[in-house]
Amino acid sequence: PYTARVPRARGWGRAGGLLAAACLVAVTFVAVQNTQSDRDQLDRLSSQYGRFSDLLSTPDARLVSATGTNGATGTAVVSASRDELLFLSRDLPAPPGDRVYQLWLIDADGPHPAGLLTSPSTPLLAGGVSGAQKVALTVEPQGGSPSPTTEPVVVITLA
Repeated sequence: PYTARVPRARGWGRAGGLLAAACLVAVTFVAVQNTQSDRDQLDRLSSQYGRFSDLLSTPDARLVSATGTNGATGTAVVSASRDELLFLSRDLPAPPGDRVYQLWLIDADGPHPAGLLTSPSTPLLAGGVSGAQKVALTVEPQGGSPSPTTEPVVVITLA
């Protein structure tokens, strides 16, 4: 009897093995990069939260809060001896994609940029608060502005 022979595909076994090995190397590389990135981020957070903890334990630290126009709450921990302020928010919606939240220190001369929030829930530490009577949060173009371009979302009276 006649039986048809199907030629066996050659090279796929080796090519498949090489492809699998290449995928494994790529996944390992990404995992190592993410692990290093995670370590770097943890180091930064540890340093940053250590500074927050130091500020919170300062004997003259005081807590002030206000509710914003959208129902979000802004809280500031202020220390005159350290000339620093820690700003925290709760229930702050994410800004539109091309916008960012910017913090302002307001003194007798008007508002001065104090930093950008990297996300609505990320604390922000600002220096140079002596003389500031208020702190305000506005929505600004990506990268921030030299002066406020919108009405404040939250205003906290410090003095």
